[in-house]
Amino acid sequence: MPTNRRYFPADSARWLALAVGMAGLVIALDVLSKALVTRELGPNGSRSSIQIFGNVFELHYALNSGVAFGMLRGSSTLAGVLVGVVIVPLVIVLIVLAGRGPIWAVAAGLVLGGAAGNLIDRIGDQTVTDFISIGRWPSFNLADSAITVGAILLIGLSFRDRDRDEHLQPIDDQDTKKGWMVAPTAC
Repeated sequence: MPTNRRYFPADSARWLALAVGMAGLVIALDVLSKALVTRELGPNGSRSSIQIFGNVFELHYALNSGVAFGMLRGSSTLAGVLVGVVIVPLVIVLIVLAGRGPIWAVAAGLVLGGAAGNLIDRIGDQTVTDFISIGRWPSFNLADSAITVGAILLIGLSFRDRDRDEHLQPIDDQDTKKGWMVAPTAC
């Protein structure tokens, strides 16, 4: 019996801790960035915007009462309820995905942290502070960026693992009952 096999799933507790840590980092950076932008560029700020590359990339203060890309703007109660309903199943799915390995955990943490950052910002006045503007693209914030990067990573990992999973075979009934799958040593 070969000893150089890789077993799945990985040590999911370790990866879950990584996801929680990544989510915490995203939340902290998001809250800090929104506080700085509100102080410097908000209604009582010393300036209205900071242009980085002319009209292509600038920082400015904006409140978004809608959801992604300003959809449902003006319906802040509906947007809040929609976010609340979506977040619970999202958390469950992302916790399960985080147990697949370190990259999965980072991606899940990015999405969870971004969602939590925007949810925290929405508490109170039911708006989210956006401040990054690139060309004609709708304004966004660090939480939105984390969600986008995490989602792209999760999609890419899903495609990668779909191809890899086609090569996995259970080695016998005992391993199958335990949920173990063995990857061929050539993978």
